Amino acid sequence: ISARNTPRMIYGTRSMSNIVKLIAATEIPLMIVMEYIDGPNLSEFVEAGYCVDWNTILSISKSISDVLLKAHNLPERVLHRDLRPTNIMLKQFYQNGTINVVLTDFDFSWYKGAKENSISRTPAGFLAPEQIDSIDGASTRSALIDSYGFGMNLFFIISKKTPLFKNHKHHDWPTTVLNACTALKCKAWVTIPLRMFRLIMNLTKDIQRERWDVSQADQELERLEYALENGQSTFAELIAEELMARSLSSYDYECEEFGFVHKFINGLQYRLEFSEVNKRVIFCLCYQTRGYEDFSKIKKYLPERKMKAQRLLQKNNWSIIQQTHTAESFNLRAEIGSLQLMQRFDNNVSDLKQFKDLFIFT
Repeated sequence: ISARNTPRMIYGTRSMSNIVKLIAATEIPLMIVMEYIDGPNLSEFVEAGYCVDWNTILSISKSISDVLLKAHNLPERVLHRDLRPTNIMLKQFYQNGTINVVLTDFDFSWYKGAKENSISRTPAGFLAPEQIDSIDGASTRSALIDSYGFGMNLFFIISKKTPLFKNHKHHDWPTTVLNACTALKCKAWVTIPLRMFRLIMNLTKDIQRERWDVSQADQELERLEYALENGQSTFAELIAEELMARSLSSYDYECEEFGFVHKFINGLQYRLEFSEVNKRVIFCLCYQTRGYEDFSKIKKYLPERKMKAQRLLQKNNWSIIQQTHTAESFNLRAEIGSLQLMQRFDNNVSDLKQFKDLFIFT
């Protein structure tokens, strides 16, 4: 890369502490002198076994997204375009044990005013497909290239495996990412592994315009980091999903735009919806006979058990907003403020676990 094309506004002029500093650059002789970073790169950090818990994983992930956002939000709009573990340093980690991320190697970067002559053509697992192949509708000057690289670095941090080029197009990519994320449990906030799986999938989508941008990833990481550190959340979506996962003791539910759904084999269905605007969580408890139950038991016990479910909800400050029933089915909807739900969270988890056994009539 030509020294005159080096993005000096990040290397020095902008004085960003999380980007390696340029000390000197000359054309003749061709020379670039940069700040020495004392500490391991991300590859060395991961391979040494430091990323073994979600606190460390979220801390380093959030630190990387913070630096990327700062670069993207500069007036010159700097894109790194070569995010890989060897280009991510942890300054003075061995001295103080803290996470202080510094990005290095901007040889393939782009910024306003730069010439488009510094783009890698060598396939690598951390590079977006449009950096190697010409793809209609995809730009090599898009910040979504860094989204892809960031997503693959998250995969590396969690799985300890280097991704292959176009790994996201392999038929087993979702399973590979899911298994890597869920292999590391998180007792403090059990849905963090699943949400990290979805984050990686959203960052590494094949179609560039469908990827999450780094700011979306940064917001999600901030929410997860807070939930992990405090054992609670102020976001209705996170609370609703955590309640669903804990009440089922599994991730066996479907994600919808504004909620989470699980269908039991006995005809019972849980639906937890959320509203961030109103800070509310809505629980829908539905039952429909499957046709093989003892109808005499349904007729005798269904009204009683529906009332028991209603009482359990009201005991924990849920407001019943709708209820309908027939001889063979019922639909109960209740709502609660997300912060109220958080205050009696364990009690609500316990009650939802009871519901599935209330409606067995065989």
